[in-house]
Amino acid sequence: MAHTTIPMAIADELGGLNQDEYERFCFALLDRRGEIRVRRRDVEKKSTLELTDLLVSVFTEAGARDVTLELLRKINCNQSAKTLGECGSYFISLSTFLSFFFFFFFFLDKWPQ
Repeated sequence: MAHTTIPMAIADELGGLNQDEYERFCFALLDRRGEIRVRRRDVEKKSTLELTDLLVSVFTEAGARDVTLELLRKINCNQSAKTLGECGSYFISLSTFLSFFFFFFFFLDKWPQ
């Protein structure tokens, strides 16, 4: 399935989880020992769209993708992780290209005539 944004791709993959997988994903998110952690009250009773919004607001788009991949693999939802990983790499490559493009032409004052 073609996605337009990383948050949409995350929401689609989380929406494809069954109830047990979704609960394990939330538990793994709360149990995560990373530098940035989320509060239980921010995760409990959230829909997949609300959880996606939380992930993006806490970790940024690229970070939310990485955290979601990590947690999907941790709970053995490897097909969902594979799908999200393939989708996300395109967006990161595109954002890297655009960042380089704008840096080169705007900051170096080399805009083509």
